[in-house]
Amino acid sequence: MPGGTWKGHCVRSRRGKSAPVFLLALALLSAGTGWGAKTGQVAIHPAKDKPPLSLTIVRSGEEDYLFLSSLLDALGGEADWDREGRRVTITLAGHEAVLTLDSPAAILDGGEVNLLQSCRFQEGRVLIPVSSLPRLLVSMLGPEAGWDAAKQDLYLYSEEPRGLAGRKKLTRITTVVVDAGHGGEDPGAIGPKGLKEKEINLALALRVKSLLEQGLGLRVILTREDDTFIPLRERTKNANRVGASLFLSIHCNAAPKKRRRGAVGGGSETYFLSLARTDEARAVEAMENAAVRFEQPDTALKNFDDVQFILWDMAQNEYLQESEQLAGEIQDAMGKWVPVDNRGVSQAGFYVLRGAYMPAVLVETSFISNPEEAKLLASAAGQDRIARAIAEGVAKFKKTYERRMQ
Repeated sequence: MPGGTWKGHCVRSRRGKSAPVFLLALALLSAGTGWGAKTGQVAIHPAKDKPPLSLTIVRSGEEDYLFLSSLLDALGGEADWDREGRRVTITLAGHEAVLTLDSPAAILDGGEVNLLQSCRFQEGRVLIPVSSLPRLLVSMLGPEAGWDAAKQDLYLYSEEPRGLAGRKKLTRITTVVVDAGHGGEDPGAIGPKGLKEKEINLALALRVKSLLEQGLGLRVILTREDDTFIPLRERTKNANRVGASLFLSIHCNAAPKKRRRGAVGGGSETYFLSLARTDEARAVEAMENAAVRFEQPDTALKNFDDVQFILWDMAQNEYLQESEQLAGEIQDAMGKWVPVDNRGVSQAGFYVLRGAYMPAVLVETSFISNPEEAKLLASAAGQDRIARAIAEGVAKFKKTYERRMQ
């Protein structure tokens, strides 16, 4: 394995000599080789007014990869080899990441990141797993960057409006983004017999999608369609990117572990984004926001202070009002369809709802820590009831909203 530094196509050795070692990799990528089966492309969007750059995906084993040299060439990054340590250090947009070949562990700006899949070195070429892009490169490229998991597109700019003035008021509800909470290595809460929240959330999201498409003729986009972890901020960024009318995040509640021997909790509750007003709302907020540890395991999510939320409320007051109305419609329907206690509508500072330029709510469908409600969540009949309640709430909100906007 060669040692040295490359930027773009050229490898520079530490002794100052240079050789176009990775030019061959780029040429092979463009021309195609028999090395691995092609499985599609990753499109890199450098700017809104520029055409995307396409990088071919190749498969090695069961994982999809990109050639690292071609990726850095497109992004303007550099890499330095440590041959003996089997490590490559990437420098990109002022950040540094250290990747160890054949290990999913990486170091990003001094903190540990789990890429889930390992970088590989085969036939003189370095491969980086496509699944690592939202976990590694999006963090390095900064807040303007985004990853569209459904399309496998990497955006180097943000289409999010700079405040309410940047987006026209919608007169009709046409597109809904449904977010299945947690996923991948983030299981969410764990119920009796190992029941995982992430699996229930996805099953519910798929049912809600079907009902909204068939019953209301809406365009419905899921933030994830399988057991994949999507960074929290990417969920609403993708919703903004597709111009969604509504954002629904589906979850299961759980009693704190230290309280489960006594009260196991129970009931459904729907939240909108604002300062938490009760200790219980703050506890639910902390539980759901803890998913950020899977993005940067050594970095705790800072609590939003009052000043931050006042500024946020000033920027999005109109959407917050509509979010509260949407939450109310969904929760009324939950009380009608789902045979658990109706805990009403609450507000809390959920990280996954931040940045949504549309009405956005988080539905805590039932308590997965409650044995009886866990049975409901795991059953097809129970999931159908919950999905119908959410769809009915959306339908009522849509009718009221569109009538008001005429």
